[in-house]
Amino acid sequence: MRKIETLPEELVFVMSDGHQGARSCMLELMFYDENAVENLLFLYEHGIYGEKLYKLWRDCCFKNTNILKKTINAFQRGEFSKERINENLSSLYARPFVFN
Repeated sequence: MRKIETLPEELVFVMSDGHQGARSCMLELMFYDENAVENLLFLYEHGIYGEKLYKLWRDCCFKNTNILKKTINAFQRGEFSKERINENLSSLYARPFVFN
């Protein structure tokens, strides 16, 4: 995993890992969340970027930015173990962590 600065452009480039869906997710989050950079850095530090980030947004959050923000907050509060998060996001279809 590469160390990244907090420049939004670099964050999007590195965290997308070449995945267009992940890039779309991050741009949506940056548009609607004033804490997007901090939230994305948290996910990156926990190994959630590229395809896993897109799967989180698509499967777990139904491409809903509000649900994504609630999910990230639940991760930050420690409601789910790192192992449970990675196991879910490594499956063929990830299940939602929080419900709206």
